[in-house]
Amino acid sequence: MNKIEIPDGWRKVRLNEEVAFERGIEPGSQSYNTDENGRPFIRVSDLTKRGNGVYADIQTDKICNEHDILLSLDGTPGIVVRRIKGIFSSGIRKVTSMNEKSISNNYIFYLLQSSRIQNTIKAHTTGATILHAGKSIEFMEAEIPQTLEEQQKIAAILTTIDKNIEKKDKIITKCEIVKKGLMQALLTKGLPGKHKKFKKTEIGDIPEGWEVKKLGELFILKSGSTPYRKVKKYYEDGIIPWVKTLDLNNDQISQTEEYISDIALRKTSCSINPPGSVLIAMYGGFNQIGRTGVLKIEATTNQAITALLPNPQMDSFFVNYCLMRLRPKWKRMATSSRKDPNITKKDISNFMIPIPQLDEQKEIVTILDNITKRIKCETVERSQIIALKKALLQKLLTGQIRVKVD
Repeated sequence: MNKIEIPDGWRKVRLNEEVAFERGIEPGSQSYNTDENGRPFIRVSDLTKRGNGVYADIQTDKICNEHDILLSLDGTPGIVVRRIKGIFSSGIRKVTSMNEKSISNNYIFYLLQSSRIQNTIKAHTTGATILHAGKSIEFMEAEIPQTLEEQQKIAAILTTIDKNIEKKDKIITKCEIVKKGLMQALLTKGLPGKHKKFKKTEIGDIPEGWEVKKLGELFILKSGSTPYRKVKKYYEDGIIPWVKTLDLNNDQISQTEEYISDIALRKTSCSINPPGSVLIAMYGGFNQIGRTGVLKIEATTNQAITALLPNPQMDSFFVNYCLMRLRPKWKRMATSSRKDPNITKKDISNFMIPIPQLDEQKEIVTILDNITKRIKCETVERSQIIALKKALLQKLLTGQIRVKVD
C-alpha cells in the first residue's frame, strides 16, 4: 500500500479519538404515531426524503437538531446530512467534535463525505439483506489541517457550493409543482379560455368537444420479448436498441442500456417498434408500473412493456402526458386484485384517456414541453454543480488544493 503523504501544516487523525459517534435509539413500532405527538422519528430511509410523518412520544436524549451531523451506518451506510430535527434511530450516528478547537464540526461534515471515509465505510460493511457498517468507525482515518482557520475556509467553500445545490433543488421542486398543476388543468380543461362548456365522463369533467376513448380503440398494442440470455450471439455486437422498464423515463427515449443483435431479431419474437411509439411498463417492480416513454428511435422492448404504435390522429407526447397524470390509477389497478402487483395488456387496452382535436393536443404538448425543458436544464446544471463539489471535496480535503490562510 502506498504511503499517504501528509501536506505541510496537516496532521493524521483517527476519527474516533477526536470525534464522538453517538448511536440512536430503536423504541419499537409500538411507540410510533402519525398524530404528531412527541418528536419526529428519523430512520435511515428518512435521511434523504426528509420526513415520513412518523413521530415517537418517548423520553430520550437521542435527539438531533438542525446543526447536528447525522451519519447512517445501517441499511444504507454512508449517508451524511444535516438540518434534520427529531429522535434518531439506531441505524444513525450523531457525529460531534470532542474538541471544536482541534477539529470543527463544519469540517467533519465534509470529511465524512470524502472518498477516504466513504471507502472505509464500504470496506467494513457487512450483511446481505440489511447492511451494517458500525465497525467502520474504528478504522476511519484522515489527514486534516492543523489550524481551525484552514478547516473553516475549506468548509466555507464547500458550504457555498451546497447552497447553490439547494437553490437548484428549490427551483426544480417549484417547476415540478407548476408542471403538475399545468398537466391537471390542460388535460382536463384544455387550453386557457378555449372551452366554455364541459361534460361529465367516466374519467371526470372534460370540455364538451372532447371525446373519451380506450387506448385499445386508438392504438395497435404490441408486447415485447427477452431473447434467451444463454445464447450469447443474441447480445454480442448488438446494435438494435432493446428497451427495459428501467429505460422508461416518462420522456423521450433515444438510447437504451442494452442492445440486441440482428440474429436475435430474426430468431426470436422480438420486433421493431417505430419512432413515436408510446411505451408502458406493466411490471418490473411496483415503482416501475405505469412508467412511460416515447420512442425517438426504432427499438425493440422486453415482455414487461406494451407499446402503443403511432396513430397519425394522436400526438404521442400528448398521450404520454395523459398517462403520466393518470399513473396513480395504474398503481391502484396493480395492487387491487393481484398478489404480485402488475398491470396487463388488457388493462392497458381498456384504459381511457381524453381526446381533444389534434391541433389542441399539439398546443398542450408545447406548453408542457416548455416547463419540462426548464426542469431538464435545471437538473443538468444541478448535476454539474454536484460534480464540481465532488472534485473540490477530494482536492480540498487531501491538500491537493490549499486555501490561503492569513
